[in-house]
Amino acid sequence: MCPPATTDEMCYKMYCFDPGRKMCITGSEQRAAMGTSCGDKKWCKLGKCVRDEKAPTVPDNCPFPDVPPPRASCKEDATPMQCQDPIFYKRCCQSCNRNFTEEDFCRDSKILINGLKCDQFIAKYTQEICNYDPNVKNFCCASCKKHIHYAPTPPSPTRSVPVNCQDNLFVRINSLPCEVFVAKNGLCDRPIVQQHCCGSCQAWNDLKK
Repeated sequence: MCPPATTDEMCYKMYCFDPGRKMCITGSEQRAAMGTSCGDKKWCKLGKCVRDEKAPTVPDNCPFPDVPPPRASCKEDATPMQCQDPIFYKRCCQSCNRNFTEEDFCRDSKILINGLKCDQFIAKYTQEICNYDPNVKNFCCASCKKHIHYAPTPPSPTRSVPVNCQDNLFVRINSLPCEVFVAKNGLCDRPIVQQHCCGSCQAWNDLKK
């Protein structure tokens, strides 16, 4: 299953992942069953999302279970930073809505840095890189914490691109440096791209004006 565009859309249209075409598709007869929650005190009835006091109490923006992408796990991948990504949140809202622990606020990112996992990267460049580059400290919080002790700052709910900023040269997204990734994909509305590709995103946004 793929997440619906809106919580009430699933009452009249549902999407399923087609592994052959690697995309979400829908059929005219695909829709949620009668009585499926579509919001707080709401459920699907005859193709519509209807309010009813008999319906279950659920979060309005997360009435359905996690629907992780193929070969992914919402429970394992959900972190305070990752859950700021609206696309990730839509798929993993149940895991994102849990009460995060202090450990959750200090986990290593799964994205490779220069083709290396966080522990490999810090082993190569030593723990001094955690002090030298605050982006690495945030990106590899758990690995940095093994060597140096500091109190990680929980990420803010929203992030805007600063006026003057630079790309994190240590980071590769999908194996691409920031300049190449942003030029090819954009996606500067995603918090993790904003954070590590600030300079490229600023140039990208200037071009769109």
